[in-house]
Amino acid sequence: MLLSFLLQFIPLVSAAVLHQRQQVDENPTVGGDPYNGWQTLPQVTDATLYPDWTIDQRSGAKIPVYQTKGLENSDIKRAVIVLSGKNRDCWYYWNAMNNALYNASYHDPEIRREDISIIGPCFFAEADKNSGAITDDILQWRMTTWIDGKANVSPGYHKVSSFDVLDALVSYYMNTTTFPNLNTVVVGGHSAGGQMAQRYAMLRKTTENDDRLHFWVVRRTTVLEIHHVKHSSSTHYDKKTQGRTHVERGRNFVSMLENLPGGIPTPTTVDWIEGVSHSNEDMMSSAAGIDKVASLDAPQLRADQLVHQESTRLLVRRRRTVQVVRTHYQYFCL
Repeated sequence: MLLSFLLQFIPLVSAAVLHQRQQVDENPTVGGDPYNGWQTLPQVTDATLYPDWTIDQRSGAKIPVYQTKGLENSDIKRAVIVLSGKNRDCWYYWNAMNNALYNASYHDPEIRREDISIIGPCFFAEADKNSGAITDDILQWRMTTWIDGKANVSPGYHKVSSFDVLDALVSYYMNTTTFPNLNTVVVGGHSAGGQMAQRYAMLRKTTENDDRLHFWVVRRTTVLEIHHVKHSSSTHYDKKTQGRTHVERGRNFVSMLENLPGGIPTPTTVDWIEGVSHSNEDMMSSAAGIDKVASLDAPQLRADQLVHQESTRLLVRRRRTVQVVRTHYQYFCL
């Protein structure tokens, strides 16, 4: 009798376990590699693949993107432009961000997946075209030059910087006719993607919608700094100039901010995330990461950056100040 009583609950327990597992989508299997070129553009659960998203209607410049599927534009209140690491595996980073959002909405009912659109642009190289992932008419860069905002190398009739692409994506989401209820656009990435986000934040042209734009810079390899250097014929320097390791570079940069007059600028906050290594998935799913990507809506916020130190992570959130009559931005590129 007792056994029969317990057996009737097995389907309910199994359903609960299945529900838990449904919060995490598996990463797709992809042919090729980042060194010799990707062979395909995989389908990703919960995403629509647009293999030829038009960046500029006049020139016809195109790149592939992954975007959350099944959303109503009028429901979207937040957009996240997630940048890949140096391996150009945009599908993986889109999926990681989507899983982080699953995790966030599961634990916090105020975060609704229906309100948030994730888009992952794909900055491919000529090796990816040669291996079959993209066609000749898709924008291509050298292996990692897109990280610094450089122009494409192919097709030759286009000259589009990767920052032009980000401008177009930001402008797309800022269109109030298409997205009438959107409040915030987040541009962010981890490692090389974080490096790109920080460079874009510093070098982009300001627009009238910048009070709705946030930058989330996670565990970047190097930091963009502006210095006046005399008597040097080189326009580059080794990344170890900023520190021998990721930890040291992050520590040195934060120390530089702390040594500014008045300390770390007022619109900057620091959070520590313990027990996380160089994992974009863990960083995205952390409480601080979710807060900045999926929750924070204060219009003056401008950037978030994760910097690790030993067994912990340092989250630095940068803001720009906004004045009423004329918008003025103070850049603190962390």
